Amino acid sequence: MGRRRKTKLFWVTVGYHPGFTRDLTCWTTRIERNGELRQEVHAWPSATTATHQTMLGKQDVAEIARLVEAVDFATLADPRWRRAAGTDTSMVRVDVVEGFRVRRFEVPLLWWEWAKEVGRHECLPALDFAPALDLWHTVDRLSPRHLGRRPSAVVDWRLNVQPASAELKRLRAGGLDLDSALDHLRGRWFTLPAVREAVIEVEGMGAEGVSALLDARKDLNEF
Repeated sequence: MGRRRKTKLFWVTVGYHPGFTRDLTCWTTRIERNGELRQEVHAWPSATTATHQTMLGKQDVAEIARLVEAVDFATLADPRWRRAAGTDTSMVRVDVVEGFRVRRFEVPLLWWEWAKEVGRHECLPALDFAPALDLWHTVDRLSPRHLGRRPSAVVDWRLNVQPASAELKRLRAGGLDLDSALDHLRGRWFTLPAVREAVIEVEGMGAEGVSALLDARKDLNEF
């Protein structure tokens, strides 16, 4: 019998998977203790995969090690944090391998960051996710392909107009009235500006009419 091929386990692995957005590009960054960094990027819509490699400095490795030790992996690993986020939010996964010990979490870190920035406290978990967020931003900054700091909803809501329009068209084609469709969109956490543009596009309504419609729906203030 031939020898079984061993799979190399990197020290730190960080994965980014987008949520319900126009750009579905995702990537995985793997870092070794000696500073070796290897990143695989699965690009959208080209469906191609690119591999990047670089070496981190000793200070960068030391910073990552310090941040890893500050993260509460045990609390973040609770599956309810992921279930509560649904399927539309981006996910960050972190695996840390040290000997036979593996620590792991997969949570919507960037969604939580946005919710905190805009005051959506009802969307925030009852835990301190700041150390995990610091780890994410550090690895992201050091990676060849990186996301950068997530812009606020005021800036990036335009990225959700196309998905919101597509979802509204699907719901209306399925026979839902507009009020019911808006209820559904609210449950999918589309921002109010994106929903307004989607209604204008799909329903052919003027901007003033849409504003009056949405203003009359007090619950939509929570978009």
